[in-house]
Amino acid sequence: PIRSPLAPGMLITGIVPSESSIFKSSLNPLRLTFRLASGGSCKLIFKKGDDLRQDQL
Repeated sequence: PIRSPLAPGMLITGIVPSESSIFKSSLNPLRLTFRLASGGSCKLIFKKGDDLRQDQL
């Protein structure tokens, strides 16, 4: 398992491809669904080259 960088208490054990997708926009962000060691799942969005610090403003 890998610890989530956003929530260290979550242990990621894999990706659920059937619940993951690519958005159609200029940066093609990914929405990935991760399988957790607790038995649940967690969805996160990744954008290449995006500075997430700007989203906090």
